[in-house]
Amino acid sequence: MRAPDKIDLNLSERRKINFINKGFLPTHLIQQSTDTLVQWVNLSEEIPLEPFFERTVIKAITLHRSPFFYSSLDALTRTNERTASLPKGMIFHMSRCGSTLLTNMFNKLEGTWAFGEPELLDEVFSIHNGENDQEVMNLLRTVLQIYSHQTAKKKNCVVKFPSYVTFTLPGIVKALPEIPRLFLYRDPVEVLASNLKSPEQYWIYMTELVGMDRESITEQNTPLINCALALKETCEFFVRHFDQNSMVINYSQICDPDTAPTVWNSILTKFNIEATSKDIAKSLAELKVYSKNQNEMFSSDSKKKKDNASAAVHAAAEKYLMPVYKKLESLNVIG
Repeated sequence: MRAPDKIDLNLSERRKINFINKGFLPTHLIQQSTDTLVQWVNLSEEIPLEPFFERTVIKAITLHRSPFFYSSLDALTRTNERTASLPKGMIFHMSRCGSTLLTNMFNKLEGTWAFGEPELLDEVFSIHNGENDQEVMNLLRTVLQIYSHQTAKKKNCVVKFPSYVTFTLPGIVKALPEIPRLFLYRDPVEVLASNLKSPEQYWIYMTELVGMDRESITEQNTPLINCALALKETCEFFVRHFDQNSMVINYSQICDPDTAPTVWNSILTKFNIEATSKDIAKSLAELKVYSKNQNEMFSSDSKKKKDNASAAVHAAAEKYLMPVYKKLESLNVIG
């Protein structure tokens, strides 16, 4: 994100603006040559929630003229002294597996705000250098505390992470052991075929996920193999850190009208979120529309994805992904 032209860092002299209690949320970290800035945007108004939090932020600034300003990173880290609440649950996922649907379903619950992959989280993890694990995880906890604090009027806060961050789960579990974790997965061929429509996605080339050095990733592997390996490790990290505070859900369970009510109730129970029958009905109604285009009626594309996938995609899914898929199925106790 481009650095702002005008920056106000002197928050100590702006006591009239208690930005935490006035509806401001941190939305971006901006790296400069000598320091890191934080963008804060006012989201206290009733702004319709988008499946991805960044779209909500953009809508707030451009359409609702919401005020925003910039602070030092220290101003962000100091706010944890004034906040104590935490989200009701964290959503992790395999990628291209229906997690946007879950975000929309949570946002249909009265009193619940689901943050869909805030770019700020991506930026927090980007400052990780292998030697500042505790600093990064403390910053993550602070951000989630602020998000939860700002949704106090709504009672419930849920946060969906980008798929690749499962490689940081050891630190996340240590920093946030009390928050339940859900992992959503889907048929490997469908997920692999969908991701290969965008083979330039940067996480497909992350050494932490692919498990190879940069030279091997870029000079020896094909995008198909890189993607398969990255997806495999995305799932394996969650499996390796699965405990009593975790649950796994197959997309086929939540998109099926016959099994969805049972699965949805299990998720709400795990996250300790109470919902009326009316709210649950509104959430389940999301199954009828496309999660990323809610003006269009939903029609399953699972069979089409499998039929259109090449023999190479099927082979890669079988070799690299099916073993961990079976592990996830064995951990899935719903249905």
